Amino acid sequence: MVRYRDQKTLEDLINPFLSDVKDRTIAFFKELERSGNRKTSDNRVKKRHDLQNINFGQYVAENEKGNDKCYLDIFSLEDLVNRDYNIVIGRKGSGKTATFYALEEHLNQSSINHVCQIQPVVFEIDGLLFSLENLPESYEQTYVVESIWKLLIYTEIISSLYERIKRKHLAAYTEIEKKFVNFVELNSDVFQQDLCRRIAKELSDIKPIVEDRVLDFSVKVSELIHEGTLSRAKDMLGELFQKERDKRIVVLIDNLDQSWEKGKKIELQTKWILGLLNVARRIVTDLSKVRIKESQKTIGFNLTIFLRSDIFKYVRERYPEPDKLGYKNLQWNDSEILFGVIENRFVELNKRNDAREEDLWENYIVNSIDGQSVKSYIFERIMPRPRDLIYFFGQALNLANRRKHDSIQEEDVKSAYEDYSAWVFQVILVESNVTVDLKNFLYTFAGSPQVITKEDIISSMKESHIQSDGEDKVETFIDFLASISVIGREVKNNEFKYEYGFENEDVIRRRAKRLGTNQYKIHSALASFLDLEINIDNGK
Repeated sequence: MVRYRDQKTLEDLINPFLSDVKDRTIAFFKELERSGNRKTSDNRVKKRHDLQNINFGQYVAENEKGNDKCYLDIFSLEDLVNRDYNIVIGRKGSGKTATFYALEEHLNQSSINHVCQIQPVVFEIDGLLFSLENLPESYEQTYVVESIWKLLIYTEIISSLYERIKRKHLAAYTEIEKKFVNFVELNSDVFQQDLCRRIAKELSDIKPIVEDRVLDFSVKVSELIHEGTLSRAKDMLGELFQKERDKRIVVLIDNLDQSWEKGKKIELQTKWILGLLNVARRIVTDLSKVRIKESQKTIGFNLTIFLRSDIFKYVRERYPEPDKLGYKNLQWNDSEILFGVIENRFVELNKRNDAREEDLWENYIVNSIDGQSVKSYIFERIMPRPRDLIYFFGQALNLANRRKHDSIQEEDVKSAYEDYSAWVFQVILVESNVTVDLKNFLYTFAGSPQVITKEDIISSMKESHIQSDGEDKVETFIDFLASISVIGREVKNNEFKYEYGFENEDVIRRRAKRLGTNQYKIHSALASFLDLEINIDNGK
C-alpha cells in the first residue's frame, strides 16, 4: 500500500506503472500480429501446396487406359455384362472410350471372363473399304461384309485366346491347349496376320469367281469363310472350353468411326457398320450354340459395340427394323451428374486420402462468378460432355497454380473459359467433317449478338461462299449447324434448345417450327472466342 497526499504524488506513483503496462501491451499485440501473419502465410503456402496436389486427369480417354478409378458409371456396367448384345452410343467426348476401358477393367476382375478387344485403326478400315470398293458391282457386297465380320470376330477371339495361353509356361499347357496352339500356328495366315492382310487374303480367294454367277459367288463365300475357317474355329473353341464351362467370352468393338467422313465412301462405310449390326446377334447365337463335346452346355458369350451417335443415327435410318436396335446412350444433360465426373476425379486423383467431394467446392474453387454460382456459370458455357468439363477444370487449375493462388479464383475460371472457347472452336472444325468453309462462316459472326436470325445465316453463307441458293440448301445447312450444337433453336420466347442427342432433335425442330421463329442462338461455348455479346438463359 502506498499513501499519497496530492495529485502530483499520485501521478508520480502511477505513471511508471501505466507506462510499463502500455509498453508490454503494445509488445504483446505486435508479437501476436507477427505470429498471426506467420500462421496466415504458412496456411497460404499449405493451401497452395494442396492445390498443386489436385489432379483432374486427362480429357482424352486413351491417355487414361487402365485408370478405371476415374470412371463414373452413369449406367451400370453390370447391366452391359448381363446382356448378350449391347450397342453403346454417344457423341465425341461423351465417354464411349472411357466406358470401353472401364468395362474391360470390370470384366478382367473376374477370372471367368475372357475379354477380346477389336479396335481397328484408320488404315485398316481404309484398306477394307478399298478392297470392298474394288469388288465388281455384281458381287453381293452386303453378304461379303457380313461374312468378313464373322471371320474377323471369330479369328480375333481365337487369336486373343492363343495369346492368353502363350503367356503360360509351356509345362503348364493342357493337352487341349497344346492342340489349340498348334492349330493357330498352322493357320497363322488366318489368325496371326493383321486385319488388312487377313481380309485381303479372303477377298483375293473370292475374286476369281465368275462375276455373273451370283449363286456360285454366295456358295463360294460360304465355303471359304463359314464352312472352312469359321467351322474349324468353332470346333476348337468347343474343345478348349470343354473343361472351362463356367467361362465367358466377351468381345468389345470400338473405333468404328475412325474413318467416317462425309463424302468419303460413305455408302461403303455404312454397309460396313450395317454388316456388323446385322451379323452381331447371329454371332451371339452361333457361339452360344457351340456344343462342348456331347454336352448340352454352351459357351457364355457377350458382344458390346461402341459407336458414335451421329453415325448410329445415319446407319439406323437404313436398318431394316430400326426399332429392334436397342442401345444405351451416353448423355450428360443433367448438370449434377456431369459435375459428378469432376468430383469423382478430385477424390480419386487427389494425393490426400481423406479428400471428399464437398472439399472441392468448399475449399478449392470460388463459390460464384459475377453473382452466378460457379457450377451454373461453367455448365452454361460448355458442351455438356465429360471431355469438355475435364478440359475446362484442367485449364482453371493450371492457371491458378501458375498465378500462385491457393484456390481457383474468379479470374482463373474466366480465363479458363476463354481458353476452352478457343479449344472447342478448333475441335468443332476438326470433328464436323465437312467440305464447306465452316471456319470462315463462323468468323463472320465475330463481335455479333449471340442470338442470330435465319437472314444472318444466309448472309454469312454467301460471305463464306457456302451454297445458299434455294430454301432446301439453307435448311440443310441450318440442320447441320444444329446437329453439331453450334446453334440452338428457339422453342419459347428467348429460350433455345441444343440438339445434344438425336432422340430429341425432332421434338426441338417441331417446337421451333410451331413457334414460327427464325431466331437461333450460337452456343455459349463459342461466345468467348468469337467475342459475341453473350446472352445466357436457361435453354439447354
